[in-house]
Amino acid sequence: MLAAVLAQVRRAEVGMLRDLELDWPGSRALLARLGVALAAQNPQEAEACLCRCLCGGLSAYRAARKARTGDPGRFAAFVAGLTEALADPLSGRW
Repeated sequence: MLAAVLAQVRRAEVGMLRDLELDWPGSRALLARLGVALAAQNPQEAEACLCRCLCGGLSAYRAARKARTGDPGRFAAFVAGLTEALADPLSGRW
């Protein structure tokens, strides 16, 4: 599922994901596990939700890098971006 989501994301985002993976080698695995968990909850919406999470996490990571935030802060920003993207105001889920 992660590969399908990455195919939907702009090239700049894929590059940012590579940078994230260099900082934290388990980041891609974290996204893959998130995809599995999302699919277990709602298979029809899992890919779209993972895409929102990925974009939100990378956007927060990019902002933290621009602000020259330290390593723990950049990773925390990435995780916070993932988490914020889980909220779906229409369904009240994720």
